[in-house]
Amino acid sequence: MWQLFLPIGIVLGTGIYFLGKPISDAGWQRINYREYSRHLTKEEIAVAQRGETVEKTHKVYGDIWHSYYDEGPLQVKWADGRYQFTPHGTWHRLSRHGQLQAENIYTTPADRVTYKGIWKQYRPDGSLDFVMYGLPETLNGDSVNHTLTVQFGRQIPADTLYVQHYYARKDGRTVRQFLARDTKGRQPLPEGWKPAPNDLIK
Repeated sequence: MWQLFLPIGIVLGTGIYFLGKPISDAGWQRINYREYSRHLTKEEIAVAQRGETVEKTHKVYGDIWHSYYDEGPLQVKWADGRYQFTPHGTWHRLSRHGQLQAENIYTTPADRVTYKGIWKQYRPDGSLDFVMYGLPETLNGDSVNHTLTVQFGRQIPADTLYVQHYYARKDGRTVRQFLARDTKGRQPLPEGWKPAPNDLIK
């Protein structure tokens, strides 16, 4: 019987380990590279390897039950013996029934904004749950990614409940994190502060 439970335990243990350990930018790039490569058609491969740019709409299901999928514009180039994938514009996460769950908005230097990308998460009733965006910064001499998550309340839609500030190095290691009432972090909330239960009812 242990022969059956051992593999299950390894899989569950590995999942718990990675849930508690953020994946680095390089890790996500490897995962995305495999995903994008797998969905290239023969025609797209031929176009890219001729030195031309492929513009396509990429669609991928997020789980084995196909309960939701992500879809958006993807640019494909062939350079230095390797495909170069560039997601751009706005990607949508939709349920199997077409309900908007989230938006991933990619930014470029031409957009002239200080943040790097933006993620909008929606509740089932269509109201905004939270907005998350990143700011490349320097903290104590280290280059870090400063992730800001603006959480909105349920009782008063679009009213900011709190802002989570999360600083991490490029390898994914956490440097600092705290809650505040503002995006600048000038009004930190007391340690141990929690929102009222009704504010976070889903």
